Amino acid sequence: RDLHLSLRRQRQMCIRDRYSLGYRISSIMLVFVVQPFMLAWPVVMFRVAREEGAKEIYRNVLTYYVLVALWIALALSVFSREIITIIAPPVYHSAYRVVPLLVLSAFFAGAFYVVSVGLNIERKTGYFPLIIGSAALVNIGANYLLIPAFGMIGAAVATAFAQLIVVIATWGISRKYYMVKYDSKRILHTAIVALFIFAVSRLFAMVELGVVYYAIVDAVLVLLYPVFLYITGFFNEEERLAINGYLIRLKGKLKIR
Repeated sequence: RDLHLSLRRQRQMCIRDRYSLGYRISSIMLVFVVQPFMLAWPVVMFRVAREEGAKEIYRNVLTYYVLVALWIALALSVFSREIITIIAPPVYHSAYRVVPLLVLSAFFAGAFYVVSVGLNIERKTGYFPLIIGSAALVNIGANYLLIPAFGMIGAAVATAFAQLIVVIATWGISRKYYMVKYDSKRILHTAIVALFIFAVSRLFAMVELGVVYYAIVDAVLVLLYPVFLYITGFFNEEERLAINGYLIRLKGKLKIR
């Protein structure tokens, strides 16, 4: 019995350590994307509130946040396997499986700051403790249900799900006081493209290749993200003209050199 308990404890510690490693990789998203955005956004948000087209600006901010943040999240998710394979011993290599879910949780954390604009502008911040507290209870309950069956994956799912609830609840309450019509069509478009690229990456991961080959394939896939968005009609006419102009200028500079 003592041996059984000892083995069980070691297994739990190993799962915890793998989850911790996956969390450290995903925290790159928090440190370099979400936290800088969190610090800059309040100043911009309240300054924009005085402008005539404030709601249109807020609408575009969420669209472009999703565009950029999902690109970074996608890169971390697809490269997590290579990173962990290089920096960690084989016993921890499965930690890459939790990274996409934890990165998604960080992505939702950033989106929360955008969709909370109505509560901040209308000074209804008293809702925040209720929303975050409710999500924390959901997280605890989900952990209780999912961890015994799914281990670290269950914990990562619970975290991402709780953070998604925060975003949805904040958006739902905020729109009652300050209605911003976010571009759900383009946001969904971005999510579908990112999910497709991630799925293709995982399909390639099923083939036995070396770390270098995985890295090359994933790099190509990540770089194709804006290309797929362009050819599938994500960008509007103004954005396409701006992109085409930039590419023409870049091509001219490369020719000069």
